[in-house]
Amino acid sequence: MSQSPVDDFSENAISSYKQGWRALSRLLHEDRSFSGGERHCAFLNTAGGKAKFADVSALTGFGFPDDGRGLATVDWDFDGDLDLWITNRTAPRVRFLKNNSSSKQNFVAFRLEGNGTTSNRDAIGARLELTLEGARAATRIRSLRCGEGFLSQSSNWIHFGMGKNTAISRLVIRWPAGGTEEITALQANQFYLVRQGSGKATPVTPPKNRTTLAASRQAPHLPSAVSRTIAPPGLLMPQLQMIGKDGQSKPYLRTGKAPLLINIWSSICDTCITELTDWSSHAGKLKSAGLEVVTFNTDHLDGGASPTDARSALEKSGSPFPNIMISEESLKALDFLQRSLLDRRTPLPVPSSFLAAPSGELIAFYRGPVAIAQVLRDLPLGDPDLSPEARRNASVPFKGIWVSNPVPARPNRVASLMADHDEVPLGASYLNHCASLLESETLDSDGKRNLGDIYYVAGLLNGLAKTQRSVAIKQLTRARDLIPGDVRIRLE
Repeated sequence: MSQSPVDDFSENAISSYKQGWRALSRLLHEDRSFSGGERHCAFLNTAGGKAKFADVSALTGFGFPDDGRGLATVDWDFDGDLDLWITNRTAPRVRFLKNNSSSKQNFVAFRLEGNGTTSNRDAIGARLELTLEGARAATRIRSLRCGEGFLSQSSNWIHFGMGKNTAISRLVIRWPAGGTEEITALQANQFYLVRQGSGKATPVTPPKNRTTLAASRQAPHLPSAVSRTIAPPGLLMPQLQMIGKDGQSKPYLRTGKAPLLINIWSSICDTCITELTDWSSHAGKLKSAGLEVVTFNTDHLDGGASPTDARSALEKSGSPFPNIMISEESLKALDFLQRSLLDRRTPLPVPSSFLAAPSGELIAFYRGPVAIAQVLRDLPLGDPDLSPEARRNASVPFKGIWVSNPVPARPNRVASLMADHDEVPLGASYLNHCASLLESETLDSDGKRNLGDIYYVAGLLNGLAKTQRSVAIKQLTRARDLIPGDVRIRLE
C-alpha cells in the first residue's frame, strides 16, 4: 500500500499514491484481506506482576475457527462474573460466551450516573479506585469508556473482581468534570448505583426478567464455491465467439429467440460430466419450457484434454445439447461479466452457467453446478414485464423492507473492469454489442441516458486505438445526441 504524500506533491507522486489504492482495491475484490483467520484469544496471567501469560483459548472456550473482531464484557446473568459477547467477520457474526466457571470469587459492581450538567449523564470518562482491606489489600482502578477495542463497547457496569477478599475499605470516584467523591460502607458481592454528588452507593436488585440464552452446538458449514446470483435488469450478455472447424473464431449466432442457458464445461471436470448427465435426463422438461441449452467447451483453451475427450464425455453424459468450442476472448468476456456481477474478482470456474432472456439480457449466473429445477424456477424472471422490484426480491434469500429503489445494471461497469485489466478492445467490443442491442428498443428518458453513457464510454475506449478513431467519433456524436448538454462530451 502506498503512503499518503507528505512532502512530494508532484504528478508522479500523486499517480503512485492512486495506483497503490487501485492495487489494494483489486486485492480486496480478489477475496484477499488485511487480516483473516484471526481467532479470539484468552491469556492467563501465570506470574502476577512478572507479566507471564499462557494461551488458554482452547481451554476457556475461545477456540472457535472464527475470524474474530469485537469483544464486549457484561455480567449478563448478574451472577457476579463477566460473560462475553464477541463478533466475527465470518459466520456466526455474533457469539455469546457465558462464564460457567465453578470457582466463584468475590466481586462488587457499580453503575454511575452523572449530574447531567458538569458531567454527562452516563459518566463516561469517570475513574474508579477501589481499595480492599486485609493481608492482600490492593487498589484496583477502572475507567468508564464509551468504547474499547475494535468497534466494541462493554457494559456500563464497572465490575471489580475481589478474589478471596471480602472487605472493602473505600471507593474513590473521579468524575469527568474533575470532582472527587469517596464512598465507604460497601459490601462484597453487591451491585450499587452511585449518583454524582450523593456521597453514597445505593444497592441495586438485579432484574428478574433477563432472557435466558440456551447453549447450542454449532453445526459446521463447510465453505462452498456454489452460488446462484440473480442479475439486475439491463445487464447484457456479450457477443459470444465460437471456434469453427477451420480453427478460426467467428460469432455464435443463435437459431431462435428462446431463452438461452449457456453452460461452460471441461471434459477433465468430473462435476461438469455429472451436471451434464443430470441435465440430459431432463431434456424433455427443458424443451417443454422453451429453453434452449448450449454447452461451451474449454478443453482447447486449458490444454488438459483433446477434442476426442470432449466427444467421449458428451457421449458418456448422453447430452443432446449443441456443443461449441468457445473462443478465448468470449471466455474472458464471460469471466469479466461474472466478476462485475458479483463484485468479486475471482476467476470463472467450471462448471458455470448463464441464463439469458431472448433479448440478450442476463437473468441469472450459476457458479458451480445447478439443478434444472432451479433454472426453471428462475426462468420467469426474464419476463420483460416483470418489475425491477420483483427481480430484486427474487435475488435475496429472505423477505425484507428495502430503503432504496432497485439499482439498474450498468454495462459500463463491465467494460471498465475489462479496461482496468488491460483488455480495452474487449471492453469496447462489449459496449459496441450492447449499444447495437439497445438501439433496436424503444427507450424512455432513463434508457436514452443509459445508452448515451454506453456510447460515451465506448467512444473513449475506441478512441485509444488509432484504427478506431472514426468509430469513436461516431459513438461520441451519438452520445451527444442522446444526452444533449452533457459536459463530458466535447467534439472539436
